[in-house]
Amino acid sequence: MKRLRKFLLATTVALPLTLLVPQEQADASTIWLCLPDVAVNPSGPRVVVNTTSAASPQPTYVFGPGGCAAVAVADVGFLLAQGFTQPGPLFAAVTATGVLTGTTSLQIATLPASAYIRDIYVQNSTANAVTGGVSIGSSSGAGDISSALVCGASCLTFVTDAGVLKRVFSSTAQQAVFATPVTAGNNANLTITITYGYF
Repeated sequence: MKRLRKFLLATTVALPLTLLVPQEQADASTIWLCLPDVAVNPSGPRVVVNTTSAASPQPTYVFGPGGCAAVAVADVGFLLAQGFTQPGPLFAAVTATGVLTGTTSLQIATLPASAYIRDIYVQNSTANAVTGGVSIGSSSGAGDISSALVCGASCLTFVTDAGVLKRVFSSTAQQAVFATPVTAGNNANLTITITYGYF
């Protein structure tokens, strides 16, 4: 409940600013994270630096009065390890695939027990189409979750509701999720986001 309250507060505080300040375009390479409950500082924003990043300068995030901010995929693991959490009833597994070649299958997520898939989004950061599309499966090389999603050059796409062939898995065991180029990765570089909730 505290996470939802933080999210609503952050949204309410940020809403009037959207009319005054140009907003960044939403993309599949960021995820919304909130400060741990014990670390909320109501007296002002908190600045967090990913001290493990090799980037120069190291990525810095300002968590405002609501305690939440959009975080780049590369920094999510660091912040989750520090106790940051995703707000609300939905969660996201975000993976940058790196350069895809051939039909090599890549594990992109591990869903917890009792999770269901709500949405799948794919963003291609290159001008190279994934030949034959991308299949998402519950085992390496499979397409039992989504089959041959078309992802052209610089695509930003999603799997339609009818295209999500399998949403639920196990109430007792985690489930690995894989992405596989159907014909060839063609040196595309994808960010795949799976939103999920619990049943």
